[in-house]
Amino acid sequence: MEDAVMKFLWKNIVCRYDIPHRLVSDNDQQFQGRKLQEWCQGLGIQQAFTSVAYPQANVQAEVVNQEIVRGLKTKLDHEGSSWVEELWSYRTMLRESTGMTLFHLGYGGEALVPMEIGVESDRRQCYDENNGDRRLTELDLVFKARDKASARLTTYRQCMCRAYNKRVILRTFQVDDLVWKKVKPVGDVGKLEPPWEGLY
Repeated sequence: MEDAVMKFLWKNIVCRYDIPHRLVSDNDQQFQGRKLQEWCQGLGIQQAFTSVAYPQANVQAEVVNQEIVRGLKTKLDHEGSSWVEELWSYRTMLRESTGMTLFHLGYGGEALVPMEIGVESDRRQCYDENNGDRRLTELDLVFKARDKASARLTTYRQCMCRAYNKRVILRTFQVDDLVWKKVKPVGDVGKLEPPWEGLY
């Protein structure tokens, strides 16, 4: 099992993106073996483990997975297309927050989408022996593109925060003030019940 994990990490992470600083995983046996620990130490990879039976500890992955699954469910229910096409479109769609596609941030260039393969697009017509040099230049600039996307994402988050804060009504409470308690419905139970309880 450990050999399969090391092979996957080497082929799909290290060879494509460089050696990671940190490897966050769950507590399964294939991630805790001595062989994998020695391999990570040899490459200078710090191992970190999420809490047992607590998936919220890996928040970033959980949020991304939820967004992908929600998008896939919506598209597949209404359009009947395959999930592979939808996942590809997710990676090649321009993001407002960064101004780039996920594919560009990962690989330093834009993907040739399946639709363009059969059509004589500019990118296909202009392909020649100099593309290798152009591709190396793109890869040299990928870190600048990621820094630019990170700066734009920070600005985007600040704008979202300001827009949210404009709608927030600040309320202060004193000791002995009466308040209502919001009731959250669980499943179908409580949908027709009043949304507030109290006064408390």
